Amino acid sequence: MARCSRTLKLIALARSADMFSRRDIRLRVRNKRQGLSSPARRDSAHRLVANLMGAHLFRRSRRIACFIPQDGEIDLSLLFPQLFSRGKRAYLPVLYGKGLRFLPFDADTPLIRNKYGILEPRLSPDSHCAPQALDLVLTPLVGFDEMGNRLGMGGGYYDRTFAYLPHRRVFVKPMLVGVAYAFQQVATLLPKNSWDVPLDGVVTDDGWLWPRFSRVSRRERNCLPQAKSLQFSPGSLEPSPR
Repeated sequence: MARCSRTLKLIALARSADMFSRRDIRLRVRNKRQGLSSPARRDSAHRLVANLMGAHLFRRSRRIACFIPQDGEIDLSLLFPQLFSRGKRAYLPVLYGKGLRFLPFDADTPLIRNKYGILEPRLSPDSHCAPQALDLVLTPLVGFDEMGNRLGMGGGYYDRTFAYLPHRRVFVKPMLVGVAYAFQQVATLLPKNSWDVPLDGVVTDDGWLWPRFSRVSRRERNCLPQAKSLQFSPGSLEPSPR
């Protein structure tokens, strides 16, 4: 009985330390993101989108899920017109119960704010795309490590939506790619829960990170030189609507 009680106390202490570590990382990274100047944000977004579009993984993907940034997240709005002009289908996540549904969007899609204040299309049960039908999902995050472990805001929506991925032995869609500033990488391995779904890659303003156990083939990791991967017109980078 005493041994059982001691074991439970050790588990509780470990969980408490885990929660403190995650909370500390979230606080530090969010403060640093929010402290960036507008020119620094624009420059980082420009370089990240160039890195993303230079990868073969992106070029061969047809159905791509994105996100509208909040809380200082790196802005993907520069990417959207590039998707539309290349004939790719773009999707945004919509809260649905404890998971996500992905709805198509374009420049004319009206957006509403969900309970967290994040912009999303109005939910339509007939127009959503099943997660397994997506080729590439660009996921927001607070922190990441070299093994592809992702630290989000704690809601667990992406983990629940893609919980099927780690249990498949054959190639299965979609590929999950984190989107972040390079400084969001943590030096040590993140605490990992049994339900966490690892990323297949992370793209940042400094380049790509491919975790050791990524499902992305070496061919798909090949990238064009950044300078040739994307041409931006003046004024094309504007802040996303808040």
